[in-house]
Amino acid sequence: MKLYRLATGLRISPFNDPVGDTLIANESLRARITRLALLHGLGVEDIDSPKQAIERPALLIADNVYVSDLLFAKFVEAARQSSGPGALALPQSVTTRYARPLQSCRETVDDAGRPVIQYDFFLLGQAPPQAKDSVREWLAELGKQSKNITIPIKNEIVLKVRLPRVQGAPDYMEAPLAARFAAHVDHWVHILWVNQAAIGVAFVDQLMKRSRWQRLWGLLRFLLLGGLFRGRRGKVALVQNRLRQIVVEGRDCVVDPTARLESTILGDNVVVGPGAQVRNCIIGDGAEIAENATLSNCVIGDGVLVLRDTFMSGCVSWPNCTLGNYKVQTCLFGRNTFLTSSVALIDAKFNGPIQVMHEGRLQSTGTPFLGSVLGHNVTIGAHVTVQSGREIPNGVTIINPPEDVLQRIPAGLPTNEPLVVHEGTLVPLSRYKSGGAA
Repeated sequence: MKLYRLATGLRISPFNDPVGDTLIANESLRARITRLALLHGLGVEDIDSPKQAIERPALLIADNVYVSDLLFAKFVEAARQSSGPGALALPQSVTTRYARPLQSCRETVDDAGRPVIQYDFFLLGQAPPQAKDSVREWLAELGKQSKNITIPIKNEIVLKVRLPRVQGAPDYMEAPLAARFAAHVDHWVHILWVNQAAIGVAFVDQLMKRSRWQRLWGLLRFLLLGGLFRGRRGKVALVQNRLRQIVVEGRDCVVDPTARLESTILGDNVVVGPGAQVRNCIIGDGAEIAENATLSNCVIGDGVLVLRDTFMSGCVSWPNCTLGNYKVQTCLFGRNTFLTSSVALIDAKFNGPIQVMHEGRLQSTGTPFLGSVLGHNVTIGAHVTVQSGREIPNGVTIINPPEDVLQRIPAGLPTNEPLVVHEGTLVPLSRYKSGGAA
């Protein structure tokens, strides 16, 4: 069986890279699908037009679709036992809702009338739809003609994450842990959210890779600790405790004895400095987490330097960034980004969901908690403030106005009153208030 990978022509702003180059858990979408196809004995052919998908039987996936390893395997297995046309579908759940806003996947129902989400991953029939004006229209038409091949989401664990109290916002966010996850990557928020979800996917995969005896021992501990009588809440607590114990280190890592790692996957040649705390993270090859830095729920790219005392939560960075900040949350950083410690990246809105530009207009993300995205090769200097949901274009350098930086210190300044910086010059506060600062 062959797998056709259909080019959508999509480029994600502000990066402007082909969507297949998008990194999820430090692996591009293109490399991921190629790896999974070869693992399951599928030949891969890249096509620019639906007309090029001529062989049967065959699968077709759009190049902006993320599919987890286990879900890919289950769909291929089901497709080999089916006749086309068919489409990957997942039951609506916390897992499918997590990154749902702004996605081009489709809400529909299965044969039993239950709501499902349909994705652009298909078992082709003998007569696919006629060519349309756009690839997206053709995929939507193919979805209408396809029977949903619904893969159940088994053993979904939902963690309730407490949120800061903001007017009109929920007190908790539901974060799923499931090995069966799919999404369309149509916008930079999806790169952020799918990476966050991929952390949970990675750790559920790690739990499933344990030997039979390790799983039996975990079940026995669950029963001995009273989990049998604590129901679903007890199961969630047990899974959380087991996840904390998973730390996977690549080759030649250097982890200081005073550092603390929980639920973390380290690539090769990673350095973790004294007092650093890293929880629920995926860290790329050659990255360095400096002294006393704290990272939570982050995906850090290859070769990234996280400076000392930095606090990052829910962030995603692509390779070779230098990141330093006292507190940065739910932000996305392109390649070679430089972020200094006193930049303020606002990550919340007090009234209603944050809006972002998508398809030429402002659209709701459905959440009041979201930072910004910095494109490739962006540099941001001290004391710059960026509103939530903003896109910083590739290659720009942003600094504070020079007149706010003290440059000239006149002689004979008074010592008995406060001084202020005005247009780069130090002046007495009284002269500044009177308008005579010049």
